[in-house]
Amino acid sequence: TGGPLVQDKTSKIRFRVSNNHVYANENMAKIGDPIYQPGPYDFGNSTSAVGKLAKFVKIDVTGTNTVDCALRTTDPTESNVVFKLNKVPTSMVEPKVGMNVTKQGRTTGVTIGTIVDIDLTISVGYDAGVVLFENQILVESDDAFSQGGDSGSGVYTDDGVDLHWVGLLFAGSDDGSYTIVNYASEVASQL
Repeated sequence: TGGPLVQDKTSKIRFRVSNNHVYANENMAKIGDPIYQPGPYDFGNSTSAVGKLAKFVKIDVTGTNTVDCALRTTDPTESNVVFKLNKVPTSMVEPKVGMNVTKQGRTTGVTIGTIVDIDLTISVGYDAGVVLFENQILVESDDAFSQGGDSGSGVYTDDGVDLHWVGLLFAGSDDGSYTIVNYASEVASQL
């Protein structure tokens, strides 16, 4: 899943955010590699290219991580509307315990959850091994907030008027009741 559109402060070039494990194949891709939407898992191929890998933060299998993120290039006309929410994120906000959040992902669509932790340390399984993450957001939901294929979704809070970017979804429990999210501010800082 592709997350929000972001813009480089200096160059004013826009990019789409997602996870390293989505766009950069756990550090194995090269800058300039094509990004497909739908992805190859969903039968995407060269005719479904939507951009090229522009940048990623390496996942450190032996150390501690705070983000799983990457950027792809965009077409200048690519919309920044979160389609099924029918809103454009207007700002980035820091998470708070008890904050209600929503996301739109490839597998579970639009779902709603509540932030229950804003300083989570957790180990997450990747193809390359078990990876340690600290300073993460934990979202809880009675139903599945996320499932496989939702990685890379932007996680937002909606104040009734505007949509605000809180974080980037990258992992979760098998049943989807718990979802792990990087801080949006940390993703923006590291990219």
